[in-house]
Amino acid sequence: MRSLGRCAEALAIHESLLEEYHKVNAPDGYVHEEIGECLLALGRRDEARSHFAAAHNPLSQDPYFSQHETERLERMRSLGTARRDGW
Repeated sequence: MRSLGRCAEALAIHESLLEEYHKVNAPDGYVHEEIGECLLALGRRDEARSHFAAAHNPLSQDPYFSQHETERLERMRSLGTARRDGW
């Protein structure tokens, strides 16, 4: 939905998914990544940062992902890192 420009709808769906994952104590890096992307697209950078950080941690532990998605992983790390300049 985000790729169709329907970021608010995509965000709502993924926030609902995140709630379900939290109920069963199974955080999901992909869901956090997508929430971060939606928030970023909506101009909500401060909120996006924590989701990119939450996505980076488990996905960087995945051997396949860390080997084959290095640029994506680096993007998450970069966007999830707090900076002094406000972004």
